[in-house]
Amino acid sequence: MILLVCAEALVRTSCPLTSLESALRLSGGEIGYPRDFTGYWIDWLIFYSAPSWMFTAVYLTFGMLVLLTFWYVPVGSPVSLKPDGNTDIVAKSSG
Repeated sequence: MILLVCAEALVRTSCPLTSLESALRLSGGEIGYPRDFTGYWIDWLIFYSAPSWMFTAVYLTFGMLVLLTFWYVPVGSPVSLKPDGNTDIVAKSSG
């Protein structure tokens, strides 16, 4: 899912649901979002007006961390890191 957000940020488009919500708000006589949903609420929560490129950088950084996590610890990997730093093969239970 974060990769979709990264792709949207790179091509400078907003989520289709955000666009739909904004259009529905406008048709109902309310004010729509001036930019993407996440950026709007983060701006509102911390009272800081960040440029849009900063959110793109945060999305890409988080997406890279997700990819690196999957690279270093693949899903279904039987290797577990013990508290003492050793790696041992952990048998998967059959049920």
